[in-house]
Amino acid sequence: MKMDSEKFIILNSVDKNISSVLNGYKAFKEYRPNLKIEQILLGITSIVVAPPAPQGEYNLYLLKQATKLPGIVGLIIEFSCAHVEIYKKSRTEIEKIITKILNVLESENYSNYEKYGFLEKKYLEDGLKIFVDFTLEFTGRVKLLKKNI
Repeated sequence: MKMDSEKFIILNSVDKNISSVLNGYKAFKEYRPNLKIEQILLGITSIVVAPPAPQGEYNLYLLKQATKLPGIVGLIIEFSCAHVEIYKKSRTEIEKIITKILNVLESENYSNYEKYGFLEKKYLEDGLKIFVDFTLEFTGRVKLLKKNI
């Protein structure tokens, strides 16, 4: 994969996070088809947080969390929490954002496990509530990681 270290995307909208993660996932699948999903999510995260990208307060958290996420949707949510602070919005606004993310993912030709990770079964049973709750728990996950460092 060719990366231009002089250019980076500022992930200041949910749409940019969706696009960045999906483009990164597609590129990793194309050039490294044998990688596990966790390795791909870590690779995307490593590219997003590496200099010259802005060194935000959540970069270390994102790197540590990348292999523990519920699939592609989890990475999009984590980036959107870190860069757009969607976790600060009302539950209704978060539901709209998560619905948008899930609608985009539905059109992608990836397995449900790739899309939803370890929350696949729970999502298929309970719907978007599981990812809304995941979004609202963002600061708790960050605090827990900082406490354990």
